[in-house]
Amino acid sequence: MANSLSIKDTVNERKMFASRAIILSLAMLLLFLVLIYRFFSLQILDHDMYQTKSENNRIQIQSIPPPRGLITDRKGELLAGNITIYNLAIIVERIGSIENLFVKLKKYIDLDESDVINFSKRVKEKRRPFDPVPLKFRLTEKEIAVLAVNRYHLKGIEITTELIRFYPYGPLFAHSVGSVRRITRDDLNLFDPKNYSGTKFIGKIGVEKEYEGNLHGKIGIQRVETDAHGRVRKVIDRKPSVYGANLKLYLDVDLQAAAVRALGKHKGSVVAIDPRNGGILAMVSKPSYDPNDFVTGMSPGEFNKLASAGDSPLFNRATNGQYAPGSTFKPIVGLAGIANEEISWEETLEDRGEFSLPNQDRIYRDWSWTPGNSGGQGIVDL
Repeated sequence: MANSLSIKDTVNERKMFASRAIILSLAMLLLFLVLIYRFFSLQILDHDMYQTKSENNRIQIQSIPPPRGLITDRKGELLAGNITIYNLAIIVERIGSIENLFVKLKKYIDLDESDVINFSKRVKEKRRPFDPVPLKFRLTEKEIAVLAVNRYHLKGIEITTELIRFYPYGPLFAHSVGSVRRITRDDLNLFDPKNYSGTKFIGKIGVEKEYEGNLHGKIGIQRVETDAHGRVRKVIDRKPSVYGANLKLYLDVDLQAAAVRALGKHKGSVVAIDPRNGGILAMVSKPSYDPNDFVTGMSPGEFNKLASAGDSPLFNRATNGQYAPGSTFKPIVGLAGIANEEISWEETLEDRGEFSLPNQDRIYRDWSWTPGNSGGQGIVDL
């Protein structure tokens, strides 16, 4: 039997081992170089990009809406101001079953069907995680106290504060001062979206609409540090908002109230103008409505009832109504004739119930004309 040692090729085995070791070493070196390049790319080449992404995950910029400017009458009486209200809000991410929470809440406060419907709509809107979603606005002191006492088993609820528009005289100035309504996407096309980020209400009618740019003010911002869930942990820096400008109008509360009393139970409009400067001292359209109802919103049923009312309380008769002046225009024409010395106070004419302009065949008849009676007032003076 041949010796096994004589069969073994030691030289070739060493060469094979050396070549395999070299190949493995080159592969390891290549992988190491790829890893080094990746580190270099992340730390040096793409440093700014990933730093920005990291900052965006950790730092957020929040808008601070400005308080709206005040509106007063010529004596300084407040016609439109701002008040703080307390709202019931829910942090959706902290609750299990929203239906079970509603059942518990109804034991302590009144929840309308419209509150639940509007809440469901707000939940679907774009928002940050763990942001409180309003459920019920304008809580009473009793409701606040009851919720505070029972908060330990009402997981996920919060009592939040909000600055909203308030009209102390309610319906008295609804058609003249106007009111704010919830801002829409179309409204943002008319104004600077940045300056209105965080703003919930915008002037829709009356003075509130015409002077929106002055009353709104300038938005502020704050940088906050958030955790992985988007919850605010710390305010880093803050630039406060700028208050909107205050407006002092020619309107007079006492004259406005007197005009409403003069109309009594009748529908109509009264406008009083100062002839020295054109200032509107009173502008009434009756019937009216309470503009405060539009600030925090009303149910579709309530709005439809108001919009379809037979006496049209939403219609501004002072600015949108079209009425024939009738005989109230006669003094203006008469005074114009006196001023231009075309007629005198003593001059008379015979009113036969019809009139025609020079060189025209058309006949303008008296308002009392009938086929059997041409009307007319006989001999009349100014």
